[in-house]
Amino acid sequence: MKQVGNLAIVVANHPKAMMQIYDGDVSVYIGEGTERKTISCNVWDDAYINAIIAHLNFGTELKGDKTYANS
Repeated sequence: MKQVGNLAIVVANHPKAMMQIYDGDVSVYIGEGTERKTISCNVWDDAYINAIIAHLNFGTELKGDKTYANS
């Protein structure tokens, strides 16, 4: 949960990203239209949230990701 604030800052500065927190999960939507992708995890999963931050900032691949899919 400590990294959710950092994720919010990164998403706010990303031109095609939106973040939602609901029912203990954080979801990040990236892209527009049919190309929109969704990344979700628990708000307490700081390691995965750091991976999402790295993905948004540097384009790194999310390893072992099962939630990255077309919406």
